[in-house]
Amino acid sequence: MLVATLVNTLLTGFTLVAASPSPLLFGGSSDLPTYAPGIGNATYDGKSKCTFPAPQKGFNPSKYVGSLDKPAVWYQLASQFQFFEVGCTCVYAKYGLYSNGSVSVENFCLRNGSPGGVNGTATPRPDFGTGSYTVSFGQPAGSCGADRPNYIVSKYYTDSAGKYTAAVVGSDSFDGWFLLSKQRLVPRATIDSYLKDIAAQGYDLSKKYSITTQNATCPSP
Repeated sequence: MLVATLVNTLLTGFTLVAASPSPLLFGGSSDLPTYAPGIGNATYDGKSKCTFPAPQKGFNPSKYVGSLDKPAVWYQLASQFQFFEVGCTCVYAKYGLYSNGSVSVENFCLRNGSPGGVNGTATPRPDFGTGSYTVSFGQPAGSCGADRPNYIVSKYYTDSAGKYTAAVVGSDSFDGWFLLSKQRLVPRATIDSYLKDIAAQGYDLSKKYSITTQNATCPSP
């Protein structure tokens, strides 16, 4: 659950250091597909005057997060470009459930061989559908208000046993997205199929986005 928007809260807190950017592939290049955004399911909130992606129906939080002593690990496969992720590799998040229903959040990034991370809390926002959360790292979260979601599981994928395998997380106004996976190493063809789904949900892949570097040398969570 990867300040003004989700893109400024999920990984805000990583120590920024002087670094040359790692080679990233961007949407609109010959390497990554660019799909026209579709019309995704959304909720308009009159109080904040914001539009929020609708979480996929049937989302089960207990299958998405783990316990505090054994949190669920989600690896970032791709995301809309964020300046604070330049040079970042091996990105993952760990989620554990508190007894009150909120979720512990631990984000990790490796930059130029130096590990960095940030801890926060995700608060459920059931009025916007199960799978909507406000993620905060000790500072005001979200441009639409501190009680409005900035982390919405707009799509999830399951295996034959019903276990979650991947998820698309978006922010208000469809202004940022993250592709997460339970597996660190995923075939490129599979990632491309996820990207097509992301565009179909209303996210604009003509904006810069990157595939996150994940490999066998990344630190284990």
